[in-house]
Amino acid sequence: MTDRRRTGGVGFLAVLLLLALAAGVWNYQRNLAAERAAYRPFRGYAEADLEALAEALDVRRQDQTERYEVAATRRVTAGTKSYFDEQVAEFERVQRTGTTKRQAQLELAGSRVTSELLEDERVYRAQERDRVKVFLERLLSI
Repeated sequence: MTDRRRTGGVGFLAVLLLLALAAGVWNYQRNLAAERAAYRPFRGYAEADLEALAEALDVRRQDQTERYEVAATRRVTAGTKSYFDEQVAEFERVQRTGTTKRQAQLELAGSRVTSELLEDERVYRAQERDRVKVFLERLLSI
């Protein structure tokens, strides 16, 4: 009777271990598929290309920041004109200045977003180097 009980206990533990293993494999595959489906626009770039792109983006962002600061501090006063065509020309002049400021702001915002995505990719790759940690996160995270 004791051998039978011991055999049943071992069988139960084997089934339990098999279920835990199957759940771990399923969870690993699910997390791996989620990682692969995640939006990472710089996934295909090499490390050297990422570094070169980061440096180029920093230079570009500094130029755009200077351009935006110049455009943001410029104030345009609309003068009063007596004829309709002069009023239209004055409106267009003021409109051009505002458009220049908005365009500089949009370019700067786009550059910041690209820099953030690039930095996220660099952080992701730095974390990915520890293979054991990546394996355990994929296996155990829900």
